[in-house]
Amino acid sequence: MKLLAILSYLWNSRAPRERLFIIIALLVIVLGSLYSGFIDPALTDLKRFKTSIPLAQATLAKVKILSAQVNAQPKNEAVLSGDMSNLEAIQASLSAANIEAKVSDTPPWLITIHRANGEDLLNWLRQYPIKLIELKRIGHHTDAYWQGEVTLNLQSN
Repeated sequence: MKLLAILSYLWNSRAPRERLFIIIALLVIVLGSLYSGFIDPALTDLKRFKTSIPLAQATLAKVKILSAQVNAQPKNEAVLSGDMSNLEAIQASLSAANIEAKVSDTPPWLITIHRANGEDLLNWLRQYPIKLIELKRIGHHTDAYWQGEVTLNLQSN
């Protein structure tokens, strides 16, 4: 209650011109705070989304094209024919493709990819009937590589 009385006394002791300047200063502070706290971040995000959405759409289009290419490629008959154990064939094909990975001992084959170049990985994936893929890209630009898990179920084919 004392604070309100002090503020009231200070306000009433000011000339009308000083009151006007105080009101204008408070409006500038409030409007500046609203702009810097809400409007500017929203405009910045909007600008960022306007540039990132077309990039994401272009990436999605590339992924769809690559997915169609992967599905259209013939499957690797050497692995399916049983010329050597499927485990050995998968390990050999991973080595030939320069893909660092570990293969589970029994089907369905869970392949944990530690490091793979994008092009090498895509070419390798085109050869096999893939049941499940969980991959992520690590790094940016020329340093980028892929890692994750791929599941093959060669017994069901």
